[in-house]
Amino acid sequence: MKKLLIVLLIGFASCSLFDGMKKNSFAYSEREFLPLFVPKGFWKANVQTDSSGNRRKTFFYQGGGELYFYAGDSARPILPIDTAKNIPKYYPGNVRYYKGQDNSGLFWRESQYKSFRFGYRNVSADREAFFDSSINYAAWQLLN
Repeated sequence: MKKLLIVLLIGFASCSLFDGMKKNSFAYSEREFLPLFVPKGFWKANVQTDSSGNRRKTFFYQGGGELYFYAGDSARPILPIDTAKNIPKYYPGNVRYYKGQDNSGLFWRESQYKSFRFGYRNVSADREAFFDSSINYAAWQLLN
């Protein structure tokens, strides 16, 4: 009986942790995939690979929101970040991230780890936590 209760509690907790999210993946090379949880409601997912082999997967949302996952040249800017105004923060594993609001009050964020860039832009405050969770999950997958 105790085991059943524990299994049920874990099941309920895992459902609520990812409520509003959808499983997906990012093929960052020919043989390597990164598991993702992305916010539900995207109307289009686009995958691009350039001539240098840099890969980017972007999810597009109503209202102009975008969520992206990039692997490749770490010097290539994905989201223009004014580093004079935005101080990087770090979380365990030496993942650097920048976060802010644009002039219209919408949120943006980019996390950087080695040759990976994960980020979002044009996200409203009521959806921000879902997008943050998606980025954090992707970084956690790389670190473990």
